[in-house]
Amino acid sequence: MANKSLNDKYSIPFGSEWEHKDGGLYIVLLIEHSFKTNKIPIVSYMKILSDEDRKYFIDNKIKNQFVRTVEHFKNSFTLIQ
Repeated sequence: MANKSLNDKYSIPFGSEWEHKDGGLYIVLLIEHSFKTNKIPIVSYMKILSDEDRKYFIDNKIKNQFVRTVEHFKNSFTLIQ
């Protein structure tokens, strides 16, 4: 299937929620090939913030967007179903 999306190919649905192995909930934003690293598939995701987290992120000027390779993401997170 040549037109299969990267989300389908790697079983990481767009907008899906995942739990990190150390805790915390995250939502998938995008899967794309990184042209900086020879087209390795990467996942962009963000933390689902509690009010306390939100304040911490704002006070410390932390951007709520993270990137990992698909392999690293799938080894660190579990899909919430």
